[in-house]
Amino acid sequence: ASESSSEAKESVNGLKVSLTDFAIPLGKTGMVLKGTWKGVGEAITFLNGTLDKMMGQMAKVGQEAQKMGVSAESFQALKIAADDAKVDFETFASSFDKVRQAISQASAGNEEMAMSFAELGLRYEELMSLSPEAQFFAVTEALSELEDEGERNRLGTALLGDEYVKIAGRLEEFSA
Repeated sequence: ASESSSEAKESVNGLKVSLTDFAIPLGKTGMVLKGTWKGVGEAITFLNGTLDKMMGQMAKVGQEAQKMGVSAESFQALKIAADDAKVDFETFASSFDKVRQAISQASAGNEEMAMSFAELGLRYEELMSLSPEAQFFAVTEALSELEDEGERNRLGTALLGDEYVKIAGRLEEFSA
């Protein structure tokens, strides 16, 4: 026991840690670590808190993704696209939703919406077969390719409403 006790002292002292901080002698049975368990407990508590935060963030991402009708992975990619374009995500999400609403309105018989898509060279029937993120990027790309600023603004406002004004200067950054 004394040999193992001295080995413990050396390895602990080799780490420049005071042996008395970590162990209490138990006579002939050797040494028991005391501070280690407290440290392990604190580490576990920290990790549990960190994991709880991460799980909460993942749940929030999942909820937001579901609201937008996209996967969590697509949601995160869209969030990065919004950040890269320097558009706050609420504005981006609202614009994204407006595109989906415009497609839905066109498919429900709204001729003005259907004509707006047609003027962009898009068919709402084809857009309906795309993923929500592909729909958004197809519309923003078509808008960004319009050379006539007046037409671009008119069609952008027709399809995205007030949200268009907030993203108009960033359309090229949203192109697929």
